[in-house]
Amino acid sequence: MILKLASPLLLALLLSAQNYIVPGRPRPAAAGGDCTDHSNLEVFYLGSDLGTVSSAVSAWSDSSGNGNDMSQATGDEQGTVATLGTGKSVLFDGSNDSLEMDSVFTATGVFTIATVVNADTVSSTRTIVGGTLGGGSSAGKASLIRFDGGVGGVTEFTVRTQTPSGGDYTAADAVADDTTYIVVAGRKSDDSLFIYIDGVDASDGNSRSGTIPTQRMGRDGHDQEPYHGEIGTTCVWLADHEASEQTIHDYLDTQH
Repeated sequence: MILKLASPLLLALLLSAQNYIVPGRPRPAAAGGDCTDHSNLEVFYLGSDLGTVSSAVSAWSDSSGNGNDMSQATGDEQGTVATLGTGKSVLFDGSNDSLEMDSVFTATGVFTIATVVNADTVSSTRTIVGGTLGGGSSAGKASLIRFDGGVGGVTEFTVRTQTPSGGDYTAADAVADDTTYIVVAGRKSDDSLFIYIDGVDASDGNSRSGTIPTQRMGRDGHDQEPYHGEIGTTCVWLADHEASEQTIHDYLDTQH
């Protein structure tokens, strides 16, 4: 009988204890703080998930929860693990290295891509993340982001959508060889494109609708525009996260 009477009180004490903060002990750190904090995450490639430096990259796992891993079975086309700042990256040779996504995802509307890159050569066009729309080799390219060599007399980051009937892209500020950049770019609901380089808005105000099928890192879907340099932690969302650009930038900065 005593136990039965004491049970409600005991239960209340136990429940209260669960929420009790011991003096002098910090609260548990909040969960998250990475690309998963933002909605509609499609792919999430972490530099810290790569192997030992100088080893060949046959696969790069997707940490988004969507299982969209990247792989490269052909040894001659595998990049190597390299350092990029304080983190790790994939070094692509500018010839035929690439990583293939297990499945193609398509940006038909809004999207955001964030990445950390350092190109050995930016004087020619280099695809960072892109795919193929079909059509001819020069008319069917699509890129979430790439370097464009010599556009308007300078070398720039661009977001590009191009159909077989023609295309357009938005150009950002001039960029340099052998320089690490944190880039956050994308397309908004009104089709305007945005690019932030190291936290600075570098968009030229262009807009472009269209489809961007994405299947590869390091080359476009026509095996052209090979990337020469390093690509580190990369996230893609099928959502407009321009308002969170600073938070995203700061996270990537902690990774590299």
